[in-house]
Amino acid sequence: MDDLGAPFLPRSGGVLVAGLSPTPGQVFVAVGVLCVDVNLDGLDGWERRTIEGYRWWTAEELEADGGTATSGLPDLMHSAIQRVQAP
Repeated sequence: MDDLGAPFLPRSGGVLVAGLSPTPGQVFVAVGVLCVDVNLDGLDGWERRTIEGYRWWTAEELEADGGTATSGLPDLMHSAIQRVQAP
């Protein structure tokens, strides 16, 4: 984790999916990448059943949609982008 840089918004309490909390908390780290391939290998059956589909969303698209599992995600994305683009 140290190689990724300092977390900028740790949160306690996981996201509820199907009445279950799969994680005890979340830690957000801003990392700039050119391209990322999504790989679902290694997910168990329960995790696979919770995924209806995936794609990359912009912060603006998430703001317009308003349906994120993490409250304030568009603001979080804007903050992460600013950290990555800072000189």
